Amino acid sequence: MQVVFCGLFPATFNQFEDLRTALQKLSLNDASFTFEPETSDALGFGFRCGFLGMLHMEIIQQRLDRESNLFLVQTAPNVTYEIVTRKGETKHISNPTRIPDAGDIEEFREPVAKVNFPATGREHRRDHADVARTAVGPTSRPSTSRPPARSCRYELPLAEMIYDLYR
Repeated sequence: MQVVFCGLFPATFNQFEDLRTALQKLSLNDASFTFEPETSDALGFGFRCGFLGMLHMEIIQQRLDRESNLFLVQTAPNVTYEIVTRKGETKHISNPTRIPDAGDIEEFREPVAKVNFPATGREHRRDHADVARTAVGPTSRPSTSRPPARSCRYELPLAEMIYDLYR
């Protein structure tokens, strides 16, 4: 199941069909890679691509660059959100442009990563606490397991982590 999604657009409009052909070839060898056409007001015609993770995304981009000699523009990566509408329908949204109007949303769910940092000293605990404070989402829950094997556990929004890795 794909976890990370981004848009891939050709840098020049006349490479759209070349990009489609290259993506089709890659998807034949990699069943975990998906793509579908999308349009952007700013970037034109391109594809919404799904990956297993950030490393998978980087590998696909390198293969496109090496094997197809295409110049691409990539949108910032994001994750799939689960939305429960007021009608009781559950939708999985991987493209921010497809999020329904706020009045139609009963519940908005996002994936959360459970992160465990070993706390080896005070300076590291402060660094880990800074990570949790800057993330948008649930607060941290430090663990006080047996000394000296202390650790700090956090629940961080996956979208925040992916975006921070991308920057």
